[in-house]
Amino acid sequence: SLYILKEDKPEWVYNLNGESAQSESLYLQPGEYLLVFRVLGAKRSIYTQEKHFTVESGKTLNIKF
Repeated sequence: SLYILKEDKPEWVYNLNGESAQSESLYLQPGEYLLVFRVLGAKRSIYTQEKHFTVESGKTLNIKF
């Protein structure tokens, strides 16, 4: 799932397609974001990955897990 951080509180933006997509392209507004990902079928929180990133106006950003 993708969240935008507003006043350090996550607000849900988008659910990633974890079933078949090897990659996804999204157009996001500038801001601070948190990406939370767990491989499909993984049921334990130990397999959860988090990435914090900043989107800046007019720039492209690639996030890899």
